[in-house]
Amino acid sequence: GAADLRGEMHAAYGSIEQLLPLTLDPKTWADPARRATIQKQLDQLARTSTTIEKHASQRDQSFLMLSRSLSEELEDVKHRFSLGQYEESRYLLMQATSNCVTCHERDFPMGPRLSEAMNLDDLPVDERIHTRLVTRQFDAAMTDLETALADPRERPSDLDFSGSLVDYMTVGIRVKQDPDRVARHLRTFAKRPDVPRYLRKHVDQWVSDLEQTRGALESKTPLKEARKLVRRGTPDGEMRPLSRDTTVPDLVASSLLLRFISQPDVQPVQKAEAFYLLGVAESRGIDSPWIPQAGVHLEFAIRLAPEAPFANSAYDALEEYMYLNYGGVSGETALPVDITAKLDELRALLEAAETGAPVETGTPDGAPE
Repeated sequence: GAADLRGEMHAAYGSIEQLLPLTLDPKTWADPARRATIQKQLDQLARTSTTIEKHASQRDQSFLMLSRSLSEELEDVKHRFSLGQYEESRYLLMQATSNCVTCHERDFPMGPRLSEAMNLDDLPVDERIHTRLVTRQFDAAMTDLETALADPRERPSDLDFSGSLVDYMTVGIRVKQDPDRVARHLRTFAKRPDVPRYLRKHVDQWVSDLEQTRGALESKTPLKEARKLVRRGTPDGEMRPLSRDTTVPDLVASSLLLRFISQPDVQPVQKAEAFYLLGVAESRGIDSPWIPQAGVHLEFAIRLAPEAPFANSAYDALEEYMYLNYGGVSGETALPVDITAKLDELRALLEAAETGAPVETGTPDGAPE
């Protein structure tokens, strides 16, 4: 019931409020004196995720899969921490928490409280900005980012390599939907004498693209407009190697696609295509390493419509994304067992869709089959 769910969610919030501040310091997170307390809170979060999955069965399929992703991630965090894999569990908890916030970003009272408890002003600029993004403190993140762009103490190349520049465009385009503001600050940033030539070239391209795509954000046909943006220069829509030249069109497309996905009464195959295009756009370079979503979105596309003509392309993009993400492309690092199992399951879905044969996937009740 709603009252029981509310109680579980309050318990989860309490655990997150205790855990997230500890993730800021690797030594604190791995402190033997804190392990029992941290493990207890992680167990609480994992139990709560089961309740959320049950609640999700009453909602649409994409919400169900997001909650399933949350449940899997929290179980993974708990398991890794119990095995002494502290750095991995610390990173994954931040990622999992971002899924919690995604469902409540319109009304998320925890954000300011978490920021206060975490003493963000003492953090390096990139960590402070990423933490604000995870807790959906978008206005504060924009202010911090714009301050960093103008601060001569912040090296432009560091802002680039840390992902802060893409974070800035992501918030300005996808969340605030204010491309003019983004372009204005990027122009000023490009005039700094310490901006390397390579980076100035990218920034000039981003500003030009912002001017050309500004009207697209107001499109009345978001899926159609996003399809054109994602496939620009690649008529078949296949994923291409990472390209910073498509950063702004991909961000505009992702803003349109997220809006489209949230609309009521969207047909599953249309929602699946939106997730596919969103995953392709993100996997080309706009996916945040702190809050990765490209893999989740590509998986959603396959599960929602394995029979669709783009489903195999979604799988190819997902498989390549996973190999790149885990370093498997070098042959030095094997894919984790759970990722390999997920890819096997998705391939089985595609094969079943082609042959019409039933497939046992182990998905929870209500998930796409």
